[in-house]
Amino acid sequence: MQVVREWTSPLVRFLRRHRDPVVVQALRSTVAATIAYVIAKRLSPEPVPLTAPLTALLVVQVTLFATLTTSIRRVNSVVAGVVVAIAFSLLVGLTWWSLALVILAGLGVGHLVRVDEFVAEVAISAMLVLGVTTVGSTAWARIVETLIGAVVGMGCNLLLAPPVWTEHAGESIDGLARRMRQLMLHMGDEV
Repeated sequence: MQVVREWTSPLVRFLRRHRDPVVVQALRSTVAATIAYVIAKRLSPEPVPLTAPLTALLVVQVTLFATLTTSIRRVNSVVAGVVVAIAFSLLVGLTWWSLALVILAGLGVGHLVRVDEFVAEVAISAMLVLGVTTVGSTAWARIVETLIGAVVGMGCNLLLAPPVWTEHAGESIDGLARRMRQLMLHMGDEV
């Protein structure tokens, strides 16, 4: 009987830990990033298409709604950054002052296209694309990889739906209510 308990104890701990939101989110993000890399490796002309798993990793959020809205803003930010890079590559090459202008233009365009927290990603995309010599193919490869990552991230959120942690929320609300009750009782005693 002791041997069975020793063997099942780690299993029970693993299953309890599996319900932990941090573990579930880490597993979902890892699966999405890995699948995005495998798909991008086959479809992208880049030898190491890391934009796809990066995007998938960043797109997979705790809720499906957050994943959808994040995906749309992220794709918009990358496309805007690529457009800025293409415009600058046609006018000037990469120098310290053109890098400064690309960053400034990317940040400005990010605010214009309203990508919220991804404003910096517009400038980052523009810098990365401008920093390579074959801007045309790299620009399209980055857009394709970003789309792959976003689609895989959304797909993983549909197939590996995030669990609803109402038990934890209920416990938190109960704890808050108890603390507020104690505070009110203490305040009443003081008055």
